Amino acid sequence: MSQVATLSRKQNSIGLEHPFLDELLKQFRLHDSSGDYQTWSNELLLNSLIVSSGRTRKNPNSNAVDSSLYYLRISAFYHTVAKEIEKKTGRLPQIFINLSPKGSSSALIFCGNLLVVYDLLEKVSSFGFESLDKLVHTGEQLIHHAVARVHQFF
Repeated sequence: MSQVATLSRKQNSIGLEHPFLDELLKQFRLHDSSGDYQTWSNELLLNSLIVSSGRTRKNPNSNAVDSSLYYLRISAFYHTVAKEIEKKTGRLPQIFINLSPKGSSSALIFCGNLLVVYDLLEKVSSFGFESLDKLVHTGEQLIHHAVARVHQFF
């Protein structure tokens, strides 16, 4: 486990105390309905979203725990984005995540009838980011564009 914490520190120049990461960890814990990951440390949960060239992912159909982690990572990320959109706009977002083991999957966030986030997910098993900095940057970009759309149409 110390190796995971070391990886996180090297890949994260923003620190583990960033508000986006705090909310992401809350969403991880909230959406872990099976309780499989409740004992995981914050660093280990965040590190599960880091995909680098040196790390490989197992086959998503290899076992149920791996499949549930794929869904949990995607769900936690997009629910975090939606929660931040709600905080900034006061509008309650609706999240739809369609995961397919074969082919493309998608994540959609609506505010009312307005689609504010649409992401096509090519491979569910490889969903992740190069670093925690990239994760936060991507999340904040999605939030910024979604908030701009909400303000444009409401």
